[in-house]
Amino acid sequence: MRGQILGSTRGIALVSVLWIAGLLAIMAASFVSASRTEARLARNLLENAKAEALADAGVHRAALAGSASERLATALTSANRAS
Repeated sequence: MRGQILGSTRGIALVSVLWIAGLLAIMAASFVSASRTEARLARNLLENAKAEALADAGVHRAALAGSASERLATALTSANRAS
């Protein structure tokens, strides 16, 4: 009788430990998944910031080129009138 009771409590302890180990494994997997998602979001945010900065630089460069060509056209027009 004592052997059956002892075996029964060992079985319950084993099942409890397996459940706890399973829950810890699920929690660890969830944490890893969340960490990877956060890293991916941070990488996307950085890439978006780089793209926005490049686009802004392109707009400013085009505006600068446009104003430089206007100044050149004005200078050429003035030079032609002076001739």
